Amino acid sequence: MAKMINSRDDDDSMIPVNKKWAKIYLLTLVLVFAPLIHIMYIWQDGVKDPITTASMVLEDFQVLGPFAVILDVIIIYFIYRGYRRIKSGEGQDINSSRSNE
Repeated sequence: MAKMINSRDDDDSMIPVNKKWAKIYLLTLVLVFAPLIHIMYIWQDGVKDPITTASMVLEDFQVLGPFAVILDVIIIYFIYRGYRRIKSGEGQDINSSRSNE
């Protein structure tokens, strides 16, 4: 069962927090916003058409070359490591260490 966090004294502020869902939410945010930040960097001089945008993205990837593959492997490793922790059930609740107090 998820541990309840109460930031105030009233009962309406109690929110169930599960570490698994917090990690999934964070991963989703990273996967969505990382490409958006790259597009915002490309569009810093104004919005460009899709063909120009795609060519600028490909130019960036060509500059990275083999380092892009290494970055992908590192990112995939950390995603896999987080997935394994979630599947093994390690730390189901954020406040599990506080439950003994």
